[in-house]
Amino acid sequence: MEKNLIDWNQDLAANSEEEYQALIRSLQWIDGFGLIFIDCSPAAGRQLIERVQQDVPEKRIGTLALEQKIDNLYNLVADALKREPINILFITGLEKSFVDYIQAGSGGQGEYYKLDSVPRILGHLNLQRERFRDNLKICLVFILPFFGLKYFIRRAPDFFDWRSGVFKFSMDADTSDYLALTPQERQEKLLEIQTLILEEKQTPERQAELFHEQGLLHSIFGKYEEAIASYDRAVAIKPDKHEAWNNRGIALGNLGRHEEAIASYDRAVAIKPDYDLAWNNRGFAIYNLGRHEEAIASYDRAVAIKPDFHQAWNNIGNALYNLGRYEEAIASYDRAVAIKPDFHQAWNNRGIALRTCQVKTFILKHYDFYY
Repeated sequence: MEKNLIDWNQDLAANSEEEYQALIRSLQWIDGFGLIFIDCSPAAGRQLIERVQQDVPEKRIGTLALEQKIDNLYNLVADALKREPINILFITGLEKSFVDYIQAGSGGQGEYYKLDSVPRILGHLNLQRERFRDNLKICLVFILPFFGLKYFIRRAPDFFDWRSGVFKFSMDADTSDYLALTPQERQEKLLEIQTLILEEKQTPERQAELFHEQGLLHSIFGKYEEAIASYDRAVAIKPDKHEAWNNRGIALGNLGRHEEAIASYDRAVAIKPDYDLAWNNRGFAIYNLGRHEEAIASYDRAVAIKPDFHQAWNNIGNALYNLGRYEEAIASYDRAVAIKPDFHQAWNNRGIALRTCQVKTFILKHYDFYY
């Protein structure tokens, strides 16, 4: 069987070249101690560092990637300077030291900014800022996701006040990369999205995108009820957001609520009739209810729109097999593997169908012999 297919399509803001050039000018101008903060995702941060290293060859650039919580940053920076002379040091991963102190969705109230819950690393930075300035003749560039930067500003204001600049970058990203994130990285991304949702001056379209993205992350965690609630918020803001209707159907299907899933897919294809993913997923939900003829009709719509949709051809084969139409099932599996020769599920299903045909032929031959 093939799982339902998620639509990861997102409208992500392009990176501002003007912002990047302003960052480059700041890095070239700073001589000695300086503090720069960059608001961007970890993946975008890696791209940014590589580009800066190419565009600022006159500076000696280092990177301090924090992989776990820390209490003292000064010693780590001082040790890095002892190993090699550096003019600019990019610091990533600092948010790992205080992510546990942030409660998602609480905004500017309550526990989110509780004064007695300041992480030790931020207390350290507030108290040691003169020591950084006087002893470390280096420009420190902190790369933080939005939720991390917002928390940093609130909880380490003394240190942050000495900043030389703050820059924001939203580089193009593929949301499907979420699948490769660790659980903690997913939680950090979820916190970032929830913080953005609560920000003022968000357009309705952007809010709908953020709720949809939040739903995708909940789905990856297996929190399907939460995912559905997020998708509901997305379509309440933007009723024609077909990707959210499709992904809402997948979450409902994962909870075994197939009739509701079908209704969600129906909304998706009503908005976008050539939405091949939703037609395939609709067929899958109908298949799970044992209505194989109806499922085939939905899969047929998918392959009519996208003839090389190998998952849908495999699903057609599965439905035909369950109807006892083995030769037709084999033909569908053949279409699937012709499109994607390494599609092991379809090869396996084809083998099962061939074996069933052989057994059926054997039985019929012996039945004729005896009767």
